[in-house]
Amino acid sequence: MPISKLKEKLTLNVRGAVTNYDGEEYPVFYPVVGADMKFGTQSIDIEDFVNLVLKMVPLDELYYKK
Repeated sequence: MPISKLKEKLTLNVRGAVTNYDGEEYPVFYPVVGADMKFGTQSIDIEDFVNLVLKMVPLDELYYKK
């Protein structure tokens, strides 16, 4: 899978992981304004988050497993 596709999937995973105060996930992807997913007084810079995840995961092991 190209890295661009992986970033796209990770972005959708973050946008789909927002829950309300009861822990129930929203039925749609949370909107992004600019680079931020804003909800109430909180904000997540999705691009920074995805890049951090990609730094923490050894991509060589994912793509070149024997």
